[in-house]
Amino acid sequence: WVAARAAAAAGKPYVITPHGTFMEHWRYRSAKKRAYRALLLRDVLPGAAAMHVLSEREQQACRDAGITCPLAVIPNGLAEGAFATARGMQRSRWCGDPGRKYLVYLGRLWHEKGLDLLVEAWAGARRGGQLADWDLVVAGADFRGYRAELERRIGELQVASSVRLVGEVHGEDKAALLRFADAFVQPSRSEALSMSLLEAMAAGLPCVYTTGCNLPSLAECGGGIETAVSAADLQQGLLRVAGLAGEERAAMGQRGRRLALQHYSEQAVMQQLERLYADILEWAAPAAAGPPLLRGELAG
Repeated sequence: WVAARAAAAAGKPYVITPHGTFMEHWRYRSAKKRAYRALLLRDVLPGAAAMHVLSEREQQACRDAGITCPLAVIPNGLAEGAFATARGMQRSRWCGDPGRKYLVYLGRLWHEKGLDLLVEAWAGARRGGQLADWDLVVAGADFRGYRAELERRIGELQVASSVRLVGEVHGEDKAALLRFADAFVQPSRSEALSMSLLEAMAAGLPCVYTTGCNLPSLAECGGGIETAVSAADLQQGLLRVAGLAGEERAAMGQRGRRLALQHYSEQAVMQQLERLYADILEWAAPAAAGPPLLRGELAG
């Protein structure tokens, strides 16, 4: 609100990036969030030159929330270093046994991320013996004490011997974890666009992920397995990826990596942002009829 007022006072166009704020109704269910949303809709969003959203799903969610300013869909991007290292070159301290395979989750430990669904799917998949030579590595920071709830559920399902909660990882630890993993899973209930899923794609990992991640193009290109947001569907996705031969999993991961290089590299995203800002500046000129990049979206 302060930044928007400052931009308006200086006669400068401004762009807002909500990063999933309007993705689900429950995100603004509390009285404080409703007041915040009303303030945005009344005083900030009408004056924005554009809103920068991360996916078509977020674009629709913003429209459903009553936002009327122009919307530009530009995804998150990955720095060049995310693509730089080959798979399997260095063992992680959590994935060190060459006789076992490793499924990795990377992200916050929180209910929204679907970890309760994941451990239930994991337990169900292991009952048939198909994942006897696999371990699940869950990496990420505890959020609001959810780790204790997750540990309790893992104990109830009797899968503690095959699930490792390794805490938050950064830098070379994270890179090594992704390099040595055999597959990646992202079971989220809702994402604007999952950075950890993009990082797994860049690392060449075959991915099992839910529709809540809003990345259908990954499954469409054959780089991952997309499932509904349910334990039963996740279980089937895990069994599918585990049932692939090693070379089939590697080929799936390489298809996802190519998609990430083409559409989610930092360079590709910067080019889209530059076009957006140039169009907004052209639109801000007195004779302009509207931002060229956004005219089709506005007409729609």
